[in-house]
Amino acid sequence: MEFIFPVAIVAAFYFILLKPVLGEQNKRKKVIANLNIGDRVIISGGIITVINEILLTDDGASILKLSLSKKNFIYVYPEAVERLVEDSVIKNLDDIIN
Repeated sequence: MEFIFPVAIVAAFYFILLKPVLGEQNKRKKVIANLNIGDRVIISGGIITVINEILLTDDGASILKLSLSKKNFIYVYPEAVERLVEDSVIKNLDDIIN
């Protein structure tokens, strides 16, 4: 009877705090693993970009070349990608970038 309360606290901690965070991390890892050229993404900081190129470094790490406009590019690690942009959110992103 004395062990029910601590077990209940641990279970509540897992289901209320830990499980949702782990689920979001797994979802984000899947998004990062499936990035392709031409994907519209939001990077940390809220910047909306399009993946122009996926580069591999000598040590095996990948770097994304993201286009901000026709002539402006930034390079980031894939971990900077927060999420993919849904087509329903921004329909004319190509008009903005090009």
